[in-house]
Amino acid sequence: MNTSASAFADLPPRILSHIASTDAILFHRAIANRLNLKPTDYRCLLFMVDGPKTPTELAEMSGLTTGSITTAIGRLEKLGYVRRAPAGKDKRRIYVQNIPEVLRPLYAGLGSFIAEMQELDRRYAPEEMIIINDYSHRVANILHDLTLRVAQNAPTLRED
Repeated sequence: MNTSASAFADLPPRILSHIASTDAILFHRAIANRLNLKPTDYRCLLFMVDGPKTPTELAEMSGLTTGSITTAIGRLEKLGYVRRAPAGKDKRRIYVQNIPEVLRPLYAGLGSFIAEMQELDRRYAPEEMIIINDYSHRVANILHDLTLRVAQNAPTLRED
């Protein structure tokens, strides 16, 4: 489905934000499905793109409990996407790291996305990118905080 930018030209920014958020979810879900992963497991892989993380760090980043993260790590390890490694001399502490050669399909799926986003970035002056990046970080922080609050504190919104 190829939607031209003009299809969204008359929509207000808040509606465009909803569309972009939903499309981002669907994009990442499609990659997770392609790798035969649950969305949470895929998200853990993304958190480790820049290097190994401890299970506690993954739990904090994802908003999941350490027990849920341990289960996700087990699934990822069983599929061969990650490995556990000791964190220094303390054998009780571990790092979890991606196995890059196994994750080439993930990187291939993200490659065109990254290239297209870099092309989009080039359309803006550096001072405009500062404002765009500031806004994006603020939106990401708000969404992350709200997601944690909804997941941890909200009652069920629908009664069956």
